[in-house]
Amino acid sequence: MARNYVAEVKERDVGQPCFLLLNLYDDIGLDGRTVILDLPEGTGIAEAQALRDALHSSGASLRLLK
Repeated sequence: MARNYVAEVKERDVGQPCFLLLNLYDDIGLDGRTVILDLPEGTGIAEAQALRDALHSSGASLRLLK
């Protein structure tokens, strides 16, 4: 299955960890809700970008179990 999302790196306030916002291409049944991947304390922009790139290159897809 092909990747069905694009991950965006988002920054919070200074000193707060970045997070990834996952924008879905397909309707997987979230009913308009948003998927966010909260990263651990101390995660900077470079680490968040590396994770985003790894997710994109992995070809992993998202689905919702019902």
